[in-house]
Amino acid sequence: MHGERKKPGDRKVPISGRLRRTLQKQKREKKREKEERQKGESWWSDEEPVAGSVSKQAFVIPAPPEATSTLVEDDKPTMTRSAAPSQQSGQKAWTLRDRTKRSAHTDSDAQKLYTELEKLTREQINLGRRTAMRPFTRLDKTALEVSFESVHPAVVDFPKRPPWKRGQSKESLDEQEARYFEDWMLQTFAKFPRHQLSFFERNLEVWRQLWRVLEMSDVLLFVVDVRHPVLHFPPALYEYVTKELHKPLVVILNKTDLVSRETAMAWSIYLEERFPGIRVAHFGSFHRDAGDYMDDSALEWMRRNAKKQRRRRYCATGAGDVISAIHDVLSEHLREMVCWEEVYAKYSRKEEDGEETHAVDAETTEGKISKGLDALDIADSDEENDDHLDQEAHGKEEEEEEEEEEKETAQGVQNASSKRAKPRRWVTVGLVGHPNVGKSSMINSIFGRTVVSASKTPGHTKHFQTLHLLPTLRLCDGPGLVFPSLLPRPLQAERIPVERILNLQPPASTGTNYKWTAWDICEAFATQCGFITAKTARPDGARGANQLLRLVNDGRLLLSFKPPGFYTDPGRYLRKELGLGQADAEPQTGRDDVDKDRLE
Repeated sequence: MHGERKKPGDRKVPISGRLRRTLQKQKREKKREKEERQKGESWWSDEEPVAGSVSKQAFVIPAPPEATSTLVEDDKPTMTRSAAPSQQSGQKAWTLRDRTKRSAHTDSDAQKLYTELEKLTREQINLGRRTAMRPFTRLDKTALEVSFESVHPAVVDFPKRPPWKRGQSKESLDEQEARYFEDWMLQTFAKFPRHQLSFFERNLEVWRQLWRVLEMSDVLLFVVDVRHPVLHFPPALYEYVTKELHKPLVVILNKTDLVSRETAMAWSIYLEERFPGIRVAHFGSFHRDAGDYMDDSALEWMRRNAKKQRRRRYCATGAGDVISAIHDVLSEHLREMVCWEEVYAKYSRKEEDGEETHAVDAETTEGKISKGLDALDIADSDEENDDHLDQEAHGKEEEEEEEEEEKETAQGVQNASSKRAKPRRWVTVGLVGHPNVGKSSMINSIFGRTVVSASKTPGHTKHFQTLHLLPTLRLCDGPGLVFPSLLPRPLQAERIPVERILNLQPPASTGTNYKWTAWDICEAFATQCGFITAKTARPDGARGANQLLRLVNDGRLLLSFKPPGFYTDPGRYLRKELGLGQADAEPQTGRDDVDKDRLE
């Protein structure tokens, strides 16, 4: 009996045999395409690089399953068919897949500027899931103390722009940079085991943006998140900027409104001692709330942060500190080009107005986490992008101006014998840093309006942008990129009591002394928020974990690391700030007693 198909009006008509065969053929083709996509998912391999010369060395990294990139000595990288699967790993052997080799600086530059990181295999995902189901032991708060030596046991270098000549052609320069980047990748994987390397940027076009910002800037501002600056500040960049480029470097501790003043002050002292010659400045897009002298690792502080709503109105604090740091590190010649009195007056007036507005319109809403969706502001996770569409045209205009300036400068250098180049017209301040540390938001806060597009999505800034604070002072916002390091990939939840902060309930069948796992926390939070899977009606742990990460990103779930000695030697950094020695300092009560008195 023939099958039947429905038409509008619930009218049943028979299906012909030809139509049935066509539908079955389409179904088989979709199934075959799905299987082919699944076969091509796991392109990355943890195998060591194959032995051989560096220029022709091959190693297993992702590439389309139909072709492989080979590097010929006297020719550009070309795409050829794969000869045979690798005997050691069971996969095809690929050289570096650099999508920017084939056409650089073309009309499709915007499409090439994307963040490219290593893709996790199914085995790595399953291993992480099994690890999340193991009970963990709660660590003491002294585990929050981290140092550069413990986090960066070895300095991993980053790719620097190779030497180039003024009269070199664009094609030759692109090929030279592609060869250098491939050699750097091969040497990095040969020196460090791949499972020890953290996720880092693998797109050459993004590194080219960093090279351009470093070259055109007179002073570099490296923006780090004050909650974990050790993770964001690469020692290799400090060595390169200060010792090879001989340019001043200022480290900006951003988002200082999320931590206590004592934490921000301690990090400033530690960084200036650890890296001689740098300046540290503080910046926050919002004002601190009342009680900011509490210990930000205290349970009361964390519970209060978890309950407050996400703030949307910029109110910059610390712009004067950033301007002062830039003024102090510039040379006398560059310092005379800018009218600093005008800058100081402008931002001191802005901060005073912001304090008055904050005193009137401070947000003190005490929503409950257990209310789920309403308290978590899930619906507005991508709201920040709605008001920035009109800024893309502005960014393109800035890029066109920059290209015209580069052409004029190049022509002036080439014709130096007959015509002098234009004199310097402004001081350029470059901003670099990891993705999502708040570079674009900091620029918007300094200007007091939206001038660059900002988003929670890492890597939202695709191309460097120049913006003028004054006719003689401009900022250059570069795209965020992840520097290579030996940081451990998984971040443990052992250092903060997430279940106590969010008032999570253990499974009903357990007793009071329940040993939590990371998976249990995600499922308990999903149950609290009402995240249930559609088919099995079980707690959606993946969605709960995603929402926990959003809380961490917003600062409502605070994980703030401390410099060495912050807890083990109370008052150490306060004595250094006041210029007191250990013998001159008065006996102080413990940190817990002080925080208890402040709470009372």
